[in-house]
Amino acid sequence: MSRAAKCQKCGGALVSISLRVTSGDRTMYSCSKCDNRTWDADGGPTQLADVLGELAATKVPRRNGRAKAE
Repeated sequence: MSRAAKCQKCGGALVSISLRVTSGDRTMYSCSKCDNRTWDADGGPTQLADVLGELAATKVPRRNGRAKAE
């Protein structure tokens, strides 16, 4: 799903942050004016709770043979 560069609530500019989880790409869109936030999962809408669950299930990459400190 393609996102317009403007917030659907107030028309403000959107900022996007993407990340990769085990099951695919996730993108958060945040309005710089009204702070409205939405999430996309591989191009379709999703909920923050779903993204958090996927992040919890995603394995953390190892560096130098050791797990990263929490």
